[in-house]
Parts: sequence; structure tokens; C-alpha cells
Amino acid sequence: MGLENMKQTLFLILIAFISLGCEYDVAERDVPSIVVNALKLGFPNTNDREWEKTAEYYIVEFENDADVDYKVKLDGRGNILMYKYELSKDQLPKTVQDSISIRYPNAEIDELEVLYLKRKKYYQIEMEKSFKDLKKVVDLKGQVTEIPYWD
Repeated sequence: MGLENMKQTLFLILIAFISLGCEYDVAERDVPSIVVNALKLGFPNTNDREWEKTAEYYIVEFENDADVDYKVKLDGRGNILMYKYELSKDQLPKTVQDSISIRYPNAEIDELEVLYLKRKKYYQIEMEKSFKDLKKVVDLKGQVTEIPYWD
């Protein structure tokens, strides 16, 4: 196999791996009914649902009747794997606020979300400190976890 053929083969393999991790938009009518019904059962009052598909999961973003933005990840069998929703800074419990201000003094909270993963509640906090973005997932006591931040 010549060098040019090897380059082409490696390029095609790279494209295949990249496309496996990509999300793409999908119409709700193309989402299996078991997945759509599981979402409707868990979140009955949803508006403006926008679906994405990855190689393994379905991700849907929507607003509820209170205009709160949600994002939910489901598997192909309709199991809700995780979900999150926006939270205002004044809704963050004082214990978490205190822990964050001690651990990250002078950090400004930019974005705040409640994250549910494996039936446990966490807070996703995006902060800015010294012109650097910090993204952390903390538990209910404000302790930083090893859980990856879910954009």
C-alpha cells in the first residue's frame, strides 16, 4: 500500500470516528415512540421540543410551562439517563454558595443548572475567575465532584 493510500485510509477512519461522536438534529417523528413517550411521562408539560441523536443516545431540549429550559438525555429504550434545567443564582442554596465562594474567591457565577444523574441531584456551575472559565459539578454540600460538566 502506497503512502497516499495510507493517508486516505487514515483520513476515512478519522472521519468515521468523528462522526460517531457527533450529534445531529432529528425530527420528533423519527424518534422511537418509546423514547418520546418516556419523555412525555417524565416531563408532561413540555413545549418546543428539539431532538438530537448521537450514536447511542437521544437528547432533547425543551421549555416547560414555567418557561424553564430543560435538557434530557435518554437511551434508545426510553430510560432517562440524566437531565438538567436552568436555575437562577438566588435559588442556589446558601451552603453551596458559601462553599463555592470559599473555594473560588472572586469568581463570578455565569450559568447555573440543576443536574440529575442516577437519581442524585447536583449543581452545574459555570464561573469566570481572572478571565478564565471554570465549569464545575458540585454536590448538595458544595463539594466539587468528578462528574464531567454536561454542556
